[in-house]
Amino acid sequence: MNILRLPSLLILLAIITGLAACEKPNNNNEGTTSHFYKDIHPLCIYRLAGDGGQDSIDLDQCITSDLDVTELSYDSGKNLNTAGFQYGTDEYPSRGFVGYRYIGSNSDGDILETFWNGGGSGVFSTLMAVNVSDGVLKVQKYYAGGDRCNGGIATADFTAQNTLVYGQHLTPYDLMTFSREDLTQKVKAFDDITACAACCYGVLEFENGTPRTVYLDENITEKFISHGSAMSEPAKQACFDRHIMTLANSAKSRWTVEEWKAVQDEIYTQCF
Repeated sequence: MNILRLPSLLILLAIITGLAACEKPNNNNEGTTSHFYKDIHPLCIYRLAGDGGQDSIDLDQCITSDLDVTELSYDSGKNLNTAGFQYGTDEYPSRGFVGYRYIGSNSDGDILETFWNGGGSGVFSTLMAVNVSDGVLKVQKYYAGGDRCNGGIATADFTAQNTLVYGQHLTPYDLMTFSREDLTQKVKAFDDITACAACCYGVLEFENGTPRTVYLDENITEKFISHGSAMSEPAKQACFDRHIMTLANSAKSRWTVEEWKAVQDEIYTQCF
């Protein structure tokens, strides 16, 4: 299974944003439009997500005068179409980026993994099934999505058996409480343990929409080393971090959802 991880895409998109800041805006969209999947310009994705979350858009209405396309790029290795854009005034411009890749099709439609940033700190990713008919892009189904570690897409692909497998980033709070209504009533986000959008601790993996497996962020050990034995000062967070560090250094690298419930119970008993 060829898994494409979010950090590599974010690096690429950040490079595009940097180029966009130096380039003269260009609305001609030359050079990479032949790679668009079913003529979907990246700005169509931004329009779907950034304009209030609409579910459909005419393909010929994606490029309008309020957004200047500053850069178009296509990465053949990742099958990734990206665009940098600019809006606002010449004196106070705002810049963003958007990208998508087609990863396959199933009974729900054509599956796109998308990323966008409107100029702030958030980088929002979504996995969705779409259909293009009569010049209209329509979302058939949203699978998952969020802002970076707050449910952002970590991995997405089809297996050889055409099973859609994808992962969502998890914060410490998510790791502690997902699938546990009882713990969501007891553990407080931010007060007890962090839930910040830049705090990726793990990934919850789904198969055809059903949660199956939990694994820790591949860089979690380096994060702990750089921050010491715990990444935060509060006692509950420090205790949680010590447990996660122990798991990261163990021989086991993946847990079923049922196995992780036992981990949650143990951490709650020891730390909360």
